[in-house]
Order: sequence, then C-alpha cells, then structure tokens
Amino acid sequence: MVLDANGFNNLLERLSFARRIRNHDQQIVAAVILARDRVATQAVRLADLEGRQQDLTARVLAERDSSMRPS
Repeated sequence: MVLDANGFNNLLERLSFARRIRNHDQQIVAAVILARDRVATQAVRLADLEGRQQDLTARVLAERDSSMRPS
C-alpha cells in the first residue's frame, strides 16, 4: 500500500480506506458471531419442542389405541 501510494495525501487516503475496511470487516464478524449464537440457541429450543411433540403424539396415539380396544 505504501509503495503504491502517489504522494502523502494518497497514502493517507489509502490508510483511511484500509481502516474503514477493517472496521466494516469487524462489524461483519461480530454480526456473524451473534447470528451463529442465536441460531444455536434456536436449534436447542427446536430440539426441545420436537421432543415434546413426539411425547405428546405418543400419548395421544396410546390413548386412541386404548380406547379402540374391545372391553
């Protein structure tokens, strides 16, 4: 970057641009980490809900089957 600069002002512009890129990259990384953590939390909650649904389905089917048996 220093070797490609065409004068001191151009060097300052390039450094400023590099800082903006770095800051933007850091914001993107932070957003990705936050999104990843939220997705992981939602995946755990979804797994819990799926387990509860399976339990409820099994109970309903068992109750249905027991009511269909001849006495």
